[in-house]
Amino acid sequence: MRPLKAIFFTFFVVLASQIAWGQSHDLAVPDRAEAVKMVKAFPNPAIDFFSLKFEQPVAKEVRVTVHNIIGNVIEVETEVLDEYEIRLRVKELPVGVYLLAIKDTDNFQNSIKFLKR
Repeated sequence: MRPLKAIFFTFFVVLASQIAWGQSHDLAVPDRAEAVKMVKAFPNPAIDFFSLKFEQPVAKEVRVTVHNIIGNVIEVETEVLDEYEIRLRVKELPVGVYLLAIKDTDNFQNSIKFLKR
């Protein structure tokens, strides 16, 4: 019976220390780096337009650049539809594989590979 009391005592001491020191985990709001990474890119492969839909309202705060497979920056017309969505006009791009770089004002970034048909 004595080892059981020691286990319960240890459990309550650990629990109390976490509460006393204010350790908590905030799951409600992702940070900016996560907001840039939480993006849906569609359609893939793209024909005329390629869209980015963010889960957080960061579309007006990000910079999008398109690179060809060897890393050259390709000029593409972009349109911010609302705070959550950006649309790129890829109709004039040659058929191939492209990389899309997404950066916000704090230089958090994400990259997405897409195919132009």
